Amino acid sequence: MLTLRQFNIGPPVYAHLLDYVVLEDGQSIGRIREEREPKPGREWFWSLTITGAHWAGVPTWGYGASLEAAKAAFRASLDGYRAWLARDSDSGSS
Repeated sequence: MLTLRQFNIGPPVYAHLLDYVVLEDGQSIGRIREEREPKPGREWFWSLTITGAHWAGVPTWGYGASLEAAKAAFRASLDGYRAWLARDSDSGSS
């Protein structure tokens, strides 16, 4: 199960912005945070930080216009990565 935990490692001047670590079963697998200087449609930044996720050919970071959009994009990349892992293990090449 994925959960968000409030997190803030930035300087105090940005403490008012929401910043979350994405956890799965207690382990950090990403981050979603409000942008410091947002552009339209890019108010939230997300990143998938699982080692090797880039090998799956899925985006490992991006932007969303809302927290819900960023969460959906994060989930789509995570699901794509998991599908790639399943195909790779099904083909016998680990």
